[in-house]
Amino acid sequence: MKRPAERRNEFTATYACAVCGEENEVFIELRNGNKQTLVEDCEICCRPNVLNILVIPAAGEGDEDSILIDVEFEG
Repeated sequence: MKRPAERRNEFTATYACAVCGEENEVFIELRNGNKQTLVEDCEICCRPNVLNILVIPAAGEGDEDSILIDVEFEG
């Protein structure tokens, strides 16, 4: 019996800070759902960013999930 391919449960993605524009990394766990909202401080300017994250599951075997991140300043 063939085993189905395992779906990744963790991702690292990047986003641009809503204040200074610098690129930051964020760790995303799928166990928290396909729609997530996180608040992350920028690694450069330390300002808080609200990240609205949408994980779109892969369409077929061998494809990767897509991650969309909408960023806005929390302030």
